[in-house]
Amino acid sequence: MGGVLFIDEAYALTEAGTNDGKSTTYGDEAIAVLLKEMENRRGQFCVILAGYTDDMKAMIGSNPGLASRVQFTLDFPDFTREELSEIALRMLEKKKYTIADNALSLLLDVCEYYRRQPDFANARTVRNLLDQVIMNQNLRADEEGSDSREILISDVEDYIADEGINLTKNGNNQRKIGF
Repeated sequence: MGGVLFIDEAYALTEAGTNDGKSTTYGDEAIAVLLKEMENRRGQFCVILAGYTDDMKAMIGSNPGLASRVQFTLDFPDFTREELSEIALRMLEKKKYTIADNALSLLLDVCEYYRRQPDFANARTVRNLLDQVIMNQNLRADEEGSDSREILISDVEDYIADEGINLTKNGNNQRKIGF
């Protein structure tokens, strides 16, 4: 009480798991308790429900009591290419890596590819992408017997090849599965 209850990926409360055809989640019960407390302790705490826009709309729409208690929604647009660049550079700086300009540009092209996919995750996408690219850089540097911590375009290209990503405008923009 007197604080904020932040529920990230709140839509998961309405996604029922099953085990032998029976619900295995307590989401409905959690929402019922939350609604009761929101009403009984009105003004004593703040609830913030966070998640992907479409999933959150479905969650809020699934319960009239919840929909009537959500006073407003905020939609945060995805980061711009420039903002993603800044995020990537800061993450790399923290890990004491540098990146060649052409490698950064290609990395941002990969981010744009992921932006067109469902549930683009902004900074999380950048972090996951960088983790893989850094692994490629480490493998390359080890093979070369180098102690360099600079990410080159070949490190990003290796990621693209490993993931089966087609960045061409006429490509099907689908990740390949299998071999």
